[in-house]
Amino acid sequence: MLKQKMEEEQEQKRLAVKAWKEEKQRKLDLQKEKKAQLDYAQKEKEIQERAAARRQREQVAAFRLEKERERERAAAARQLLDRARAAADRPAEGAAAAAARPPP
Repeated sequence: MLKQKMEEEQEQKRLAVKAWKEEKQRKLDLQKEKKAQLDYAQKEKEIQERAAARRQREQVAAFRLEKERERERAAAARQLLDRARAAADRPAEGAAAAAARPPP
């Protein structure tokens, strides 16, 4: 009887230790899962930030390109206007001939 009681106590201790180890492992698994989720969220945030920075750089480059094109168009318009004024200052030549000629 005493031996049976000791064996039952040993079995209870063994089951208690097993339950404790399983609970500890479950908690560790939960911590790992939470860390993995946080790591994933951080990586996703970094990817989004890099994409936003890239889009902003592209927008700035497009804006600068458009401004450069506007300056080129304005310069071409000034050049045409200068040619027209030069042609108007030369009454002996026809306006069409002077406008077709390259600028001095």
